[in-house]
Amino acid sequence: MLILVFASACAPNNKTEVSKAVDRNRENYIKQAEDLRGKYEQNPGDISAAFEYSKKLFQLGDFSKSQEVIKQSHSENKPYAQALCLLAQLEYLNGNYAEAERLNSVVLEQFPAFRENAEYGLGYVYYQTNQYAKSHNLSASSDLGSGIIAMMQAFDSADPYRLEWVESERVVIPFLAAEPLPVIQAEIKGKLYNFLIDTGAGDTFIDEKLVEELEIKTIEMSGIEGTFAGGATAEIKYGILDSIAFDGVKINKVPVILHSSNIMKALSAIHKKNDITLAGIIGVGIFKQFLTTMDYPENRLILCPRGKENTVTNSGSTEVPFVMGATHLLISKGEVNGKQVTVFVDSGLAIDEKAILLPKETVKYSEIKITKKRFGLGTTGAGLGIVRMLHFDLDRFTLGSVPITEKISGLSGIFPESLYFEEEIGFFIDSLISHNYLKNYRWTIDFDSMKMTFN
Repeated sequence: MLILVFASACAPNNKTEVSKAVDRNRENYIKQAEDLRGKYEQNPGDISAAFEYSKKLFQLGDFSKSQEVIKQSHSENKPYAQALCLLAQLEYLNGNYAEAERLNSVVLEQFPAFRENAEYGLGYVYYQTNQYAKSHNLSASSDLGSGIIAMMQAFDSADPYRLEWVESERVVIPFLAAEPLPVIQAEIKGKLYNFLIDTGAGDTFIDEKLVEELEIKTIEMSGIEGTFAGGATAEIKYGILDSIAFDGVKINKVPVILHSSNIMKALSAIHKKNDITLAGIIGVGIFKQFLTTMDYPENRLILCPRGKENTVTNSGSTEVPFVMGATHLLISKGEVNGKQVTVFVDSGLAIDEKAILLPKETVKYSEIKITKKRFGLGTTGAGLGIVRMLHFDLDRFTLGSVPITEKISGLSGIFPESLYFEEEIGFFIDSLISHNYLKNYRWTIDFDSMKMTFN
């Protein structure tokens, strides 16, 4: 069975100018970066040359080097608007939201021509830090393409994600089912509902047919679309859920996305043998309020307060740094057959026993041979549909310093090609690892240190 739950709204955290070249791929950008490096090294004091080189490094996913180059050339006494915008974006990706807010505020105050860029950045900072009230200072033209500002403004003076712990500040939630994707239960209005857990989703998704039953306050907005697996799109409708509770913690004032009943029906079908009907999907919007552990070996989700020491994994664990793009894209570094790539970590996708998805550009870049071509049934933006799948076997795959995986199987043809280089995100996303990779680990996501721990 093919199950495709992909990123909801792939909107930017800040606008970045990118080349309009038709033949956009990693190999070409590596060559361009080499040319720009030469120009920069000939005149390291030229902020324009430094910016162009730094931007190209950013697009290639080398965020540390990009930040190093632009910081060496940037001067607070003689600010350069584009450099400030790029620095703000880099700080955002690394979870340094206070610094990202400061830099965007400087742009807003000193460079009126870059107002939209600065407000883009500030909007995403307010979203990630639950400072929704500050969104009222942003203009309607800066609605990020995803409706997030309208959603935040609908909260008025209410703070989102207010936590109420019942007893100990550690909640263990058993999986109702572990395969083909983990399902947990949550209580809403005194009744238990079933949810998939998915780091490929942003805010909490809820079946739109439950709006009245759950007394969800809907938010008026127009024409907002999200991108889903197979490249399909669907309209995004926001709402506010009064509260959702797990056994031990209650979360008040939760932003939700009202999801198509057709898609929820299709997702429920994959758990038919477990007699499970899904009400929705729990995504990064809730996970980032906690120190979150998906303990696949023990079939459980563990939620602890952010900032608490990680006691779930042991000394044999491996730490992998990550950045968070847009609202929720968890991006780490890896290698495919020895070639460096960026990796989107998406726990909500499972396809047979396939562990990795690649766009066609990465297949070519990594010199991967396709072993089989076929069509399969999967969920798209309109419900169930036919998706073309290209099968391959990698010799080796690495995620950060996690031990190398050899002979890992995967698919191409499903990865939305638009996500390979989404212009408003501004950097290459070369690969995606799924449930079938992650289920081998006890996996903790620490949104304070911006590190994942694999045990």
